[in-house]
Amino acid sequence: MQQQIQQQTEQAVEAVEQTVEQEDPVNNPQQQAATAEVMPTIYIVEPNDTLSKIAQDHNVSVEDLIDLNSIDDPSLLRVGQELLIPTGTEHAVCPNADEASYLDGARSIVEVVIVATDVLISRMDGATPAARGSGDWSGIVSAAVIDLSDVIESIAALTPPQSAQETHERIASLSNFVEDAVGPTLNFVMSRTNDSAPAVPKLQALADEATKADESLRGFCAGQGRAHTADDDAQTTACPDAAEEAYFAALNDAFGAIGEAVQRLTVLNNRLTADSALIRSSGWRFEVEAATSIVYDAVYAIVTLEQPVSVRYGLGSEAEWLAEDIELATGLYSLGLDYESPELMVEAGLEFLALGPRMVAFGEGVARFCE
Repeated sequence: MQQQIQQQTEQAVEAVEQTVEQEDPVNNPQQQAATAEVMPTIYIVEPNDTLSKIAQDHNVSVEDLIDLNSIDDPSLLRVGQELLIPTGTEHAVCPNADEASYLDGARSIVEVVIVATDVLISRMDGATPAARGSGDWSGIVSAAVIDLSDVIESIAALTPPQSAQETHERIASLSNFVEDAVGPTLNFVMSRTNDSAPAVPKLQALADEATKADESLRGFCAGQGRAHTADDDAQTTACPDAAEEAYFAALNDAFGAIGEAVQRLTVLNNRLTADSALIRSSGWRFEVEAATSIVYDAVYAIVTLEQPVSVRYGLGSEAEWLAEDIELATGLYSLGLDYESPELMVEAGLEFLALGPRMVAFGEGVARFCE
């Protein structure tokens, strides 16, 4: 009996030791890794910290911080306060900072492809020789082809994080489609052929592939089984979006400055008509130079503005052409001063008068942009 009790005791001790070993992360590497994965880290609150900043810095959500630390009032953080930061993958914000940077760059590329191919297909299909000979047609189509050509280099410059490697394969595949489409498109644009048939199907194939890439980018987090908890500007339906709104605001400031300067030039022209001797007056000439300088600065601002893809081949091109014609008209004022010629000053005023309807039409186009 005593021997049986001793044997049972030894078996029990052995079973306990095995259990302890399995639950001891020091002696069990798998358990150690699992424990390390879900063990929160400690962060000490610093001056000017907010929960949203701390969450962003650690790629976690504000909600997880609040839940893990039982925070009742997120605004009452104290400097020196200890916060637990979740480190388990189930807490990770998607996309995190590296993923968001990559996705933003990839979306910009895909957007260029979608818009440029749409422009090219619509303008090439059935384009008459007369249409192809216009500066409007060739300017917009050439710009779209150049943008497509630049896509290959832009894709090569992307640095995808490990989690986005599969997504990047689809983005990278766009390069091959671009190469297939640009050649026959250039042949048509450069009038090496009168047939757009070879180019349009390749452009359509590129557009289809870009649409699939866009869907892949939008579904990035879901494709990894991760909840999307970060803002996704690419999926907003607001019009104008932030980039478009900023662009139109800058255009409004520039054209507004031009309008005020032209009004001032008109007044100065009227004074010159009444007294041609003003052409040699230093005070009058200074006012003309000041007004033309404002116009030149505004024109430079317009042509150097960063254009959202959505306006690049429409309102953006029109804004640049209009600005260049305004600059030419302003140049007549400068010539009038140089040659002390009232006739050139009057001609400059007539040029601006002719530009008036175009400026009004452009403003109406901006107002209808989201319709």
